[in-house]
Amino acid sequence: MIRIIIKIARIIEFVFFYIAKVLQANVELAWHIIAPRLKMTPGIIKIPVHLSHNQAILLLVNLISMTPGTLSMDLTEDKQYIYVHCLFLADQEKTIREIKHLESKISKLFN
Repeated sequence: MIRIIIKIARIIEFVFFYIAKVLQANVELAWHIIAPRLKMTPGIIKIPVHLSHNQAILLLVNLISMTPGTLSMDLTEDKQYIYVHCLFLADQEKTIREIKHLESKISKLFN
């Protein structure tokens, strides 16, 4: 019973976390659009993946694509890396940290 309650709490926490991230990404994207000069720095990054469940990887890939300004392009055959296209890739390390943070939240859902 306690495991179910913990699982539900993790799911609820994740939903609020992801909604906040999507809202933040929307505001940032809107700001870039209405700004006098468009400061896009598009690029593709290779992000290591440490998820073991196929469903967890699928969730990560889909949530990356649902976040404004990012698009999952490919998953390597060994499922160790995801290639992500970003519209605003000024700080590659920051982008990787943000996606790894999302990955860690997803990992907690599948434990």
